[in-house]
Amino acid sequence: MANSFESFLAPQMEQYIEYWESLGYSAKAVVRLRLLGRYMVTKNVTTLEALTPLFFLKMWTDLAIDPNTINRVIYGLRGFFQYLVRIEFCHYNPLEGIPGFKGNNIIPFIFADQEIEHLLEVSWKQVRKEKQTFFLKDMSCCMALQLLARCGLRISEPLLLKVTDFRADERTIHRRKTKFRKDQLIPSPMEVANHLSDYLLLRNTLLPADNQNPYLLVRDQDKGLHKQQVRNYFHLAIKEIGLL
Repeated sequence: MANSFESFLAPQMEQYIEYWESLGYSAKAVVRLRLLGRYMVTKNVTTLEALTPLFFLKMWTDLAIDPNTINRVIYGLRGFFQYLVRIEFCHYNPLEGIPGFKGNNIIPFIFADQEIEHLLEVSWKQVRKEKQTFFLKDMSCCMALQLLARCGLRISEPLLLKVTDFRADERTIHRRKTKFRKDQLIPSPMEVANHLSDYLLLRNTLLPADNQNPYLLVRDQDKGLHKQQVRNYFHLAIKEIGLL
């Protein structure tokens, strides 16, 4: 089977994914169905009668996953069992009465101007210079933090920038497809423009001359920077200045 589902419901899971894709949706449910399938195998579940609301509540406890992920899984599996009811494979949806879990609240960091300056200063100091791969990635993280703090970009936006999006002569950054699906030219402060120009010189020195990586901020010669790498670097910096 293309999706390699496990458990006695594997054929129905395959059919559900085919049905979902036929409607033009992406098959995000695959991950949730695999999660259920593997869990049923570990618990030796081989009948629909065993799939009670209590079974799923115990599943959340055993898997020890965070509430936000549980809610996404509940939503995905509820749709699967609703499909089984519709094709008359089962008589009721065991997830119908299970409410969502209270999600984790994300508390934003709000910095004073002095704290921002301290954060950026520390971020430069924690660049690892002992290995080329660390050096380039850390410098890219520093530049991402600069763009977040100085140019008002969201965390994913610096990571989507291409080399051609920075215009050094104009000191502007071309931000593509913003939150409101518009392109914008963002003016960059002189300090940021100078840092970006220096970073590009470093990037060109450390990467092969024929490098084809289109991204402005890179982790190596093949890939752009990942936002989790920026988050990790950010948390190291705020821990260093005593805010975490």
